[in-house]
Amino acid sequence: MIDSQFNSSSSYSDADHAINKAVMEFELIDSRTKITTETISREPSSEEREKLWEVTRVFVDFIYKQDLNLTNKELRDIACHYSIVALHWNDLLMSDQEFSYSNGRFRRDTVALALCLFSRLDNSYIHYQNILDGWILPHANWSITLWTLRSIIDSNRDNFFNKLSNEEAQKASKYVTDSYHKNRFVDYNYLIDNDNEHPLLEHWWKIRLLFKYPNKDTWIFLRKYIWNSIDVPGGLGLISRDRNVNKDFLKTKSELIEFPINWRFNEKLLFLFVFFCFKIDDELDEGEKEKMRKYWGEWVNDSDDELYNKTFEKVTSELEKNSSIEKLYQCVHDIKAFFINKYNKDNTTSDIEKKDKINTQLVFILKDLKLLSYADGFCHDSEFQFIEALKGIWGVQEKLFDGAFPENSGMRKKFPKFQKKSDSSKLKEVSQIDKYPDNLYFQTKLNHWNCLVKENKIIQGEGSNPLKVIPFPNLSNSANVEKDLFRRFSEDEINLIVNKITSSKSCIYLTWINESLEAGIDNRGFKAPFWFMPFVCYGFDIGSFLFFEQNGIFTNYKNSDELTCVLHVDLWESISVEKGWNGLLDNWIEEGYYNEEDLELDNENITSLKIKGTHPNSGNEIVVNFVDTHGPGNKSTLHIIKAIWDNVWKDTVAENKDTSMFILPRNSEYFNSWDELLVWAKSEDDSTKGINENP
Repeated sequence: MIDSQFNSSSSYSDADHAINKAVMEFELIDSRTKITTETISREPSSEEREKLWEVTRVFVDFIYKQDLNLTNKELRDIACHYSIVALHWNDLLMSDQEFSYSNGRFRRDTVALALCLFSRLDNSYIHYQNILDGWILPHANWSITLWTLRSIIDSNRDNFFNKLSNEEAQKASKYVTDSYHKNRFVDYNYLIDNDNEHPLLEHWWKIRLLFKYPNKDTWIFLRKYIWNSIDVPGGLGLISRDRNVNKDFLKTKSELIEFPINWRFNEKLLFLFVFFCFKIDDELDEGEKEKMRKYWGEWVNDSDDELYNKTFEKVTSELEKNSSIEKLYQCVHDIKAFFINKYNKDNTTSDIEKKDKINTQLVFILKDLKLLSYADGFCHDSEFQFIEALKGIWGVQEKLFDGAFPENSGMRKKFPKFQKKSDSSKLKEVSQIDKYPDNLYFQTKLNHWNCLVKENKIIQGEGSNPLKVIPFPNLSNSANVEKDLFRRFSEDEINLIVNKITSSKSCIYLTWINESLEAGIDNRGFKAPFWFMPFVCYGFDIGSFLFFEQNGIFTNYKNSDELTCVLHVDLWESISVEKGWNGLLDNWIEEGYYNEEDLELDNENITSLKIKGTHPNSGNEIVVNFVDTHGPGNKSTLHIIKAIWDNVWKDTVAENKDTSMFILPRNSEYFNSWDELLVWAKSEDDSTKGINENP
């Protein structure tokens, strides 16, 4: 779809090595195949397709990180663009020995991921329209339409539009497949001319319009489309992280750009005016208010002070709730869509005439913004940049300024950076835990590590071993969150929880933990953990928190702001919890560094959870120790992890090992606090529930 290549060597110097390398590898393949152009020179080879899949995973990882903190919008857009193209060649045929319905490379799954990445693509991106016309809308004609119909048939319910019956969906699906096999495309024109009541037409047209003019409903639809896994009727085989991260992203995106359902052109035009005047300098002066009332009134029939004041109040209230750049983009998109829809209904004029009429109306709005910019007597550079950016987004070529701005190109694509003062009240207060509270660790008698958790630094003393302590994640509302996370349990409380899990065979979920950690950890896609410990030692090397979730034990040992799996539950074969080192230092005894008596010194100071397994490729034994430095007179909550595994989760893992999802045990308990958990643990009635809800 693109005739020219990007110069990655100069554009991405500030990006990390992995993303730079991925960009260059993609562009190398593109230079040979021209897969980003309308006419490719050749299809990628099997080796090139595998490389395209590898670089796509690098792009996707970068894009997901940008969701949390958009530091490089230009590179994000390019990564989305390249991924969408690459995914076209990433699917595996059923004849391929690596084919699977659940590895993310079935055709419907690569298309679904491409759609999710398209949702990040800024409509100001230079190749946006080419991507939409060449890579997205064709999927609306075939893949998306077909697979939504299959989903309706398999689940026996239209979860997308609540319109089609199962019989209608089967009829529509049959026409899609039959027509495609006959023509190599779906002949919708035949139905329009000969059977305009066919159930396929309305379903297809809804989907096409959703992606032709993306809006809140588009992202709500897409979230429904990717919701279920392959194990559920109508589900897709997306990789679990792709599904869960995108579900979260699409929910946020639809909320960020949402306008009240009864808003029309009048409200959105005033939203644009107020945004323009207010966000430039974080204030709205009387001159701007007066001019805004005048120019808005010229667009509104029967406008009076009462109508304007009511509309202004609605608009400012909405801006206070959300004045994001995403919402601005949605607003300007909706304004242009208003004129497109208005003039497309006129069958008496040509397409060129319609385009001219749309352009004329958009120019009028741009001129109003220009006049607003002079309300205080001077058009500031940021105001000029805003207008020029809007010209580019709307595709308007008309010159609005008289040349006083020598940089006026007429086609800027980016809005200027806006003042942030008005948003500051909505930002979470974030604090770094400078050091772990003293009562969360205890210096071992053996002094194996010399010092534990000392100013978050590795301090190696004479004859000691260094322990790398990972700084605890940033926290919001630090005082409350610390209380929610840094909990010391008595021996009686631990025994109560262990006994309750053992007697009830219940799986427990700590629902508040993810929310407490989200300010400092990318935990999107992670279920609520079974258990959480603020500090343990991972073998000899790492000190950090422990996050025990359905898939295994996670911590932030690779990147301080990301959860990484330490040991997946599929590899767990046996676990044991013992006071002391639990075999961790046996080799040190054999080599003469310690003796048995030395190790016994720490029997009251630490407890170690040891997990054994077998490496699936090498067949070598895996042994991992998790050491709780709880100090004398205290019991470790590692016993709770063992109780969950032994009584509930071991069997669940065994039963679902060859599937792509866990079928959860019947007894699942959900808690919003440690106190709720303890109330349940103390109850004698095993039917007492924490929170009765589905996972």
